[in-house]
Amino acid sequence: MTERLIIRNFAGLEEVDIKLARINIFIGPQASGKSVCAKCLYWFKSFLPTMLNAAQSGDDKRQIDAAYISRFKEYFPGLWKTDKTLFLRYEFSDYLPAYNFIQLENINGKLKLTYSDLFRDAAKVYRQEVAAAHRAGYRSNAYMWESNRIVEINDMLRYEVGDAFNATQLFILAGRSFFSALKGATLSFLAQAPVVDPFLREFLTLYELSRRRFLNNDLVRHKDFSSLAAHILRGRIEIKGEEEFIVNDDGRRVSLAQASSGQQESFALLLILLNNGLEDIPHFSGEAHSLRTVYIEEPETHLFPESQRAMAQLMATVYHESVYTLQYVITTHSPYLLTSFNNLVYAHQLAETLRDQPAKLKALYKVVPKNQQLALADMRVYGFENGRVKSLIDEESGLLTADLLDSASDVTADQFGALMALDPATQPE
Repeated sequence: MTERLIIRNFAGLEEVDIKLARINIFIGPQASGKSVCAKCLYWFKSFLPTMLNAAQSGDDKRQIDAAYISRFKEYFPGLWKTDKTLFLRYEFSDYLPAYNFIQLENINGKLKLTYSDLFRDAAKVYRQEVAAAHRAGYRSNAYMWESNRIVEINDMLRYEVGDAFNATQLFILAGRSFFSALKGATLSFLAQAPVVDPFLREFLTLYELSRRRFLNNDLVRHKDFSSLAAHILRGRIEIKGEEEFIVNDDGRRVSLAQASSGQQESFALLLILLNNGLEDIPHFSGEAHSLRTVYIEEPETHLFPESQRAMAQLMATVYHESVYTLQYVITTHSPYLLTSFNNLVYAHQLAETLRDQPAKLKALYKVVPKNQQLALADMRVYGFENGRVKSLIDEESGLLTADLLDSASDVTADQFGALMALDPATQPE
């Protein structure tokens, strides 16, 4: 089943109609709408658990809709006022989308939320079962999960929306270098401050939780992750009490606050990926293999191209090795990062071709290990420009389109050629 997102006339996005896969990459220049698109997805995908929790608390449809629209306004302050014809729609799957959609539109200056009857009916059942529990004298709603009606509606929701029924979302913001240097008490204060951007609040909470998990668990024993993280950071992570350090390759122990911008920017991202991708969960845990959608803004920030390649390899490793079923939504400006992902896709194609040639396959795995290779079927890559998007997957070659990958070098090469044409040293005598 394939998710679908439609955006019209919102925040500079004129027409967006995209289908999503397990790994989604949005690339384009600054202010092209990549982050807006990712945040719209986050808002939509949080609807189902938010609605059911509200219904379990006894909220009616009017209250649920008003609260959810209010959250949209909080996520996009000011933007919703200026776009008078905005239209947003999200479909959990392409199978009978009329049964699993959420839609928001601006009608005569007022935001209107609509969604499928299945979701409305599910909320109604939850409210009724909670009311029945209270009438029966139960102080807790725990018993309602044994209700036949709840079991039936949950099974129906799982069938219609798949893993999204109980998915967890993690949003890793850009600008991580500033917050990486903050101490625990400051992080906790900012995460609870009502005036702080809601995405920032959630990111700070996520970062502090990941930091504490790192302190309580020896999670860096994952060899592949540790090696790639050390390549990106040029050192290893060390946390002692309220202090974070990077132990550099030359043995120097540097406070994170004094580390390079690239190290600071990558620190929080690596810590969150480590603690939310590769943590150990007992096999009997209900969380194992559950879906986690991880949004990562600009993973390449302040990194040299070689380190950007290692970042792509690390994200691929976490994708394969995680105890969870991961879905990535990645925003980037960098053709270098895209080229790195392209190589991982190409390696997977070669592995399929060489499956009956063990010697060559072994050589391939030395270049790109199996747990870093990516199947194109798991990916969607979209270029954002001038309010529209286009797929950057070349169906004929099975790789990412060369146009965008070559664009950065083409621009600089053209400029260099123009300069050479003006250089007296290059002119014929």
